[in-house]
Amino acid sequence: VQIPTGEFVPKFVAPLTKSTKLDWVNHHQQINPTTTIVEHHGKTTHFVLHAWRGSLYDLFMAVIEYDQNLIPRPRQKNYYWIDIFAVSQHQSKYQSSDLNSLGEVVKEANATLLFLQPWNAPILLTRIWCLYEIHLTLMSSSSSNNKTKDGSSSASGSGASSGGIIMLT
Repeated sequence: VQIPTGEFVPKFVAPLTKSTKLDWVNHHQQINPTTTIVEHHGKTTHFVLHAWRGSLYDLFMAVIEYDQNLIPRPRQKNYYWIDIFAVSQHQSKYQSSDLNSLGEVVKEANATLLFLQPWNAPILLTRIWCLYEIHLTLMSSSSSNNKTKDGSSSASGSGASSGGIIMLT
């Protein structure tokens, strides 16, 4: 199902997390500490940038394709930071805290992935918040010499016509 992120969040994420006002991941950990989501949560290796007007399905498929095609294969498991799950979607102290820590998340990630959709005219590059996140990436990695923190190449792309991933470091 092709649903824009901007529709998915108010229909699914916000209602599910309303009782705690936490982000999706921490909400599920709080209401059910034994949930299997814990095994899929770890230190961010990739910060994922996308526009909310874009297709959530296409975003997920592009990240999966990116992860499956990483060369060389990383030894550790990759963890992709995606705002709709990592930032509280409620005006609250949790949302303020999540947004205030954005610079640290970007700095600690090995790379920032930009989901450019559509490929020929990416919505992401027209959104001020997305440009701010690109700025955070460039400021946090200005001395990294276009290498990821694990030393791999900094450019990667998906050939998907509906959108693709570019890695910034």
